[in-house]
Amino acid sequence: IVNDANSLKQVAVLGLPKYPAALAYNPETHHIFICLTYTSNPAVEPGVELWVFDGRGLGTVTHFQLPGEPEFGDPYALTVDALRGYVYLSDTHRGTVHVIRDLSLPPPPSPTPTYTPTPWPTLTPQPKPSPTATVAAEVTCEQAPGQRFARYWSDDTSLRLGLRCPVEGMQSGFMAEQAFERGHMIWREADRTIFVLYNDGVWHSFPDHWQEGMPEYSCEAVPPGGLLQPKRGFGLVWCAEMGVKEGLGWATDDERGYSNEWQLFQRGEMIASGARAIIYALFANGIFFEYPAH
Repeated sequence: IVNDANSLKQVAVLGLPKYPAALAYNPETHHIFICLTYTSNPAVEPGVELWVFDGRGLGTVTHFQLPGEPEFGDPYALTVDALRGYVYLSDTHRGTVHVIRDLSLPPPPSPTPTYTPTPWPTLTPQPKPSPTATVAAEVTCEQAPGQRFARYWSDDTSLRLGLRCPVEGMQSGFMAEQAFERGHMIWREADRTIFVLYNDGVWHSFPDHWQEGMPEYSCEAVPPGGLLQPKRGFGLVWCAEMGVKEGLGWATDDERGYSNEWQLFQRGEMIASGARAIIYALFANGIFFEYPAH
């Protein structure tokens, strides 16, 4: 049962097929994660499930089965890393942690009401002013984005409100980029930063610790035919940083060097790719957008 926190009126009823064992909310995506385990209903197939609802309308985003045979009172816990877009579901009974990547999505359809909402039967709530819908304040900046990025920033409200204002002028310098099965890696010479961009719209950055004299390949790996193992700085991150190798897969081409522009903003940065006709917008919450370069 879902109630309005101000009026205490019942606004929705979500029929869950099993007992909930853990719940978490991601404020960045508005997603509610509920782990369901035990059921005494013989008509419901047993098993542990994770259900995801959208908090804006309580529509179902997805649900899927998890391994394991549930028992009543299984010690599950859910934790959200909203900054990086990950959800962690721990099963201390089996000593496992499931890692789920969470992304911002359009709200799914709300469930069709099958009830008549009624006030909470035993409490008399004190009336409070109803919240007034507000529009995000428009950005007023002392410094405009550089010419390479100004059009994207001006035309796209979500980009403008997401990045906010530039904190310095547009910069130019040497970079390198390499394509992978499920994303790209970018190296920037100016601050020796390596960016990892996954095809699902999540990005991370790492300092480049590779130095001349170190082995070109940082781990032993045998790529399938037609694919490549990254080397030098890209290879060190690919081998050493947790989840990068699994997330990106193998390289599909050699890295390419080029000179191009970037600019830092209050909540992220924009980078012009020289390997593809793409402008990257990297947000501080770990999500990125791609725009066709004009």
